Amino acid sequence: MATTTRSHVPARHEVPVAERWDLESVFPTDAAWERAFREAGAMLPELAAYRGRLTASAGTLLAGLRQADAVREAVERVAVYAGLRQAEDATNATAAAQADRARGLAARAGSAAAFVEPEITALPAATVAAFFAAEPALAPYRFAVERTRRRRSHLRSTEVEATRAGAEGGGGPVAAAH
Repeated sequence: MATTTRSHVPARHEVPVAERWDLESVFPTDAAWERAFREAGAMLPELAAYRGRLTASAGTLLAGLRQADAVREAVERVAVYAGLRQAEDATNATAAAQADRARGLAARAGSAAAFVEPEITALPAATVAAFFAAEPALAPYRFAVERTRRRRSHLRSTEVEATRAGAEGGGGPVAAAH
């Protein structure tokens, strides 16, 4: 007959500091997280400003991809922190609310960036080559742009991509651009 041993799962305050995630190095306070959450959300209209004009020039493409990266990084930082904070204590209502809000922000960011891939795939190959020749700073984006263009048959319109990104909770077309 097997015996079972009940183990005690310690509360976070009972776990030695050396064995905890150092989330305070990311956001030292809830107020700091809140500030970063608001700042990340405020970046979405800046990204949306590139919609319909992302591929107007090599410089515009570069600026738009950089903005998309900045949004992704800011949103991921907020979301990962909130997810880890929630995971460390499932009874923490504040952490649960932060994680929920972060998932919403990630979905909005994915929807806001949904135009990027369809606009890139609409570019003729010669234009893409000319952009990379004209703007050396685009070089770090070469792989992402080429990967996006290879996936063109699997992409839908900006509206469909936005809906898909929102339903998937973010990620978005600019994830891991370089």
